Amino acid sequence: MMRRRTARGVSFLELLVTIVIAVILTAMAVFVLGPRLQNQRLQSVTDAIELGLQKTQLQAMRQARAWTFALDPANNRYTMFAGLPAALPVNAEWVVLPATAQQVQVVAAGSTFALDNNRYVVTFTDQGFVSALGRLQLLNQGNNQLQTQVQINQLIGVVEKRCIYEGNIQGPERCV
Repeated sequence: MMRRRTARGVSFLELLVTIVIAVILTAMAVFVLGPRLQNQRLQSVTDAIELGLQKTQLQAMRQARAWTFALDPANNRYTMFAGLPAALPVNAEWVVLPATAQQVQVVAAGSTFALDNNRYVVTFTDQGFVSALGRLQLLNQGNNQLQTQVQINQLIGVVEKRCIYEGNIQGPERCV
C-alpha cells in the first residue's frame, strides 16, 4: 500500500491576498504620514532660519556694529556678515539649509526683510535692533495645512517662530 504524500504550501490565491493587504496598508501609512513628514521638513527649515537670525543679532551686539542676514531661497542657503546689505562679501560663508528647503515657499511680509538680488535681507544694528517689523512666512508646497513664520516682532529685534494651522489637523501635530 502506497501512501500519498501531500505537500502543503501557500496557494497562489493566498499569496495574492497577502500582497494586496500589504499594498493597502502601505498606501494608508503613506497617506497618514506624508503630511507629518512635510510639516517636519518645514519646521526644520524654519528652525535653521530662526537660528541664523539669532546668531546674526548676537554677532551685531557682541561686535557693536551692524550685521546683516541674507537668505537665498533659490539656492537653499543663508549667510551672515558684518556690514550693510550692499557690502555682501564675495567670499561670504553660506550655510546650507536642510535639503528639503526647496519644497518650502518663502514669502516676505513687512519691511524688515527687504528683497535684494533675490535674497531676503535684514540688518541688525550694533545694539541688535532692526529698523522695522516684519516676518518671513514659510509654506509647504503642496496641499498641506501648516505654515510657519519667523518674525521679528519688535524693533528691539525679538526673533521668534510661530506655526499656523489651517483647517483641522488630526493627531498630535504641533509646532515646537
